[in-house]
Amino acid sequence: MGEPGTPPFERPSVDVVAELIVEGFPRYTICRVDGGYICRIVSVGDFVIDSDLRTVRCHPVVGGRTDVIPIVITGTITAFVLAIRGRCVLHGSAVELGGTALAFVGASGQGKSTMAALFCAAGASLVSDDVLRLEFEAAAGGGDTVHCVRSSNEIRLREKAASLVARFDESVSVRVTADERHAVEPLATGRDRVPLAAVVLPRPDRENGQVSASALPPGEASFWLSRCQRIEGWRDPDHLRSQFVDVARVVASVPVYEVSVPWGPPFADDLPLQVLDGCGLGELFLKGSRF
Repeated sequence: MGEPGTPPFERPSVDVVAELIVEGFPRYTICRVDGGYICRIVSVGDFVIDSDLRTVRCHPVVGGRTDVIPIVITGTITAFVLAIRGRCVLHGSAVELGGTALAFVGASGQGKSTMAALFCAAGASLVSDDVLRLEFEAAAGGGDTVHCVRSSNEIRLREKAASLVARFDESVSVRVTADERHAVEPLATGRDRVPLAAVVLPRPDRENGQVSASALPPGEASFWLSRCQRIEGWRDPDHLRSQFVDVARVVASVPVYEVSVPWGPPFADDLPLQVLDGCGLGELFLKGSRF
């Protein structure tokens, strides 16, 4: 932690690396400066990242939202440092079933954490929530094996999905976070990396009561995954090129499904099984699992 300050309502420099603007309001701006980078988050603080990508110093805004700084560090800042180091980081959550991982990827509010909670409440183990880091390993027969890296112990649920907390055993830790989400700590995977078997793009549907799923062709899958980077608004062309290559490697190695999910609350008790069956993944994931 550094000294509190009152940063101006402008970019830290003209060299913008990434910037997220929602309805004309900047959520964050990340700029390259002498000695590294500055991530400026309005009403929260300046996060100064050194050029070695090893040290982050936070200068909180005087009178700002200091309570959300831990959430920003484990989310936006961690994702940026990993991405700028060349890692593949998607906006998603992942669970482990039967020794392989199922990832839920999408934009904010698309139900990624809700799906992870539904699966974990039914017996899956948590791999990651919000920041989905992927690694590639050369497969024996050519191509890549994609691994999900374990990166969190909690699932943060929005208010409308908070009812899912009741599905967990009473021994599971639950708390309300600074951004008013319900964080539940389910059983986590005991592995550092879990091979990724499939990616689901959840599409919450409040009109239909049946799960419907379709496997996306490579071009469409690449398009959607490219839009689901954990850090949005990249400007740096080299990084955009690297993202394109990483997404292509994922799509070439792992099936990507678009799934329309009947949305609650309430959520059907067997919704995880419906999703697996809809994608034709039941036999793959249920073998050896605790479902």
